[in-house]
Amino acid sequence: MTRIALFQNKNKGSVNENLNAGISAIKEATEKGADLILFPEVQLTEFFPQYPGQDVSGYACELDGEIIQAFQAACRENHIMAVPNVYLREGGHDYDASILIGRDGEIIGIQKMVHVAQAEHFYEQDYYTSRRMEC
Repeated sequence: MTRIALFQNKNKGSVNENLNAGISAIKEATEKGADLILFPEVQLTEFFPQYPGQDVSGYACELDGEIIQAFQAACRENHIMAVPNVYLREGGHDYDASILIGRDGEIIGIQKMVHVAQAEHFYEQDYYTSRRMEC
């Protein structure tokens, strides 16, 4: 049976503090016998899509960047799978993306948001590129 841990955090005010909380949660989940830990949407920052058109370029991370590498290392060191959600910059576009990382620290898959909302307090189209569905 697969044991799943869920992590919910209050924004600590900085990407690094939120990242450290996530890495600590990975260690704790392992100690409690979890096989997989799931993280909430936009876990490293405030929910910035609630505000229209701000410059949040400083929040963007890349697959080969320090933030993803930190999650990969934590998974490898703790032999656990994780699904962090990040503001991912890839190919000149920004995405709301969940990244499946294996026990060995390798990226197994990436799921980018498909249906990007635009409504009061959900100005996601100001920030995210939609991943087009392929049929």
